[in-house]
Amino acid sequence: MPFDLYPPEKLPPLFRYPDQFVQIAATMAPNHFYPWWFIQASTKTGQLSFELRQSDGRNLVPFAKTDEFDDIACFDGDDPSGNPRILIKASTPDRVYGYSDFNEWLMVATRDAAALGPVSFASPLTERQLCKVIGAFDPESVQVSTTGLDSTRVPIAAVPPDLRMPNAEFWLLRHGDSFTVFRQPQDAEPAAMATWSRDGA
Repeated sequence: MPFDLYPPEKLPPLFRYPDQFVQIAATMAPNHFYPWWFIQASTKTGQLSFELRQSDGRNLVPFAKTDEFDDIACFDGDDPSGNPRILIKASTPDRVYGYSDFNEWLMVATRDAAALGPVSFASPLTERQLCKVIGAFDPESVQVSTTGLDSTRVPIAAVPPDLRMPNAEFWLLRHGDSFTVFRQPQDAEPAAMATWSRDGA
């Protein structure tokens, strides 16, 4: 499933995405290089990532996030070459790293994906959270309370109809903008799965 990019009018002046990245966006699923996954520009995650892009003084264009560290890979928005450096917005200040260009980042992401293997429901990077339904947030989502959070939204298509009622409980596995619901923590097969649509907030 292709993923969408930030439109030209939102990008820094003269900035151009690398051609190879544009081709990947048109042909690959966002989680093709798990634990890295590409950021869908029109989703809530994409919007938040873009809002934070200049929070440390750098002119960043976010394009991918890793579930392993919650780091965000960004293009250098000040580079007009069409082959910009990759700057990392790390989740902790003790880790500072980056890549010379998209090709180098892609080699590392491919290696990481091969070492980890396909997305696994048993992976420690995809821990399931117990959720309790608070109510219907809007026609497209269910609002739930989760461990460590006051509340979060889950696409309504990811929640079976009998689990959408207040106080119903289920186990949630989230990977980027994709949501997988299980009835019990040990279940091998999900009860339902869904991803935020392009218009999902």
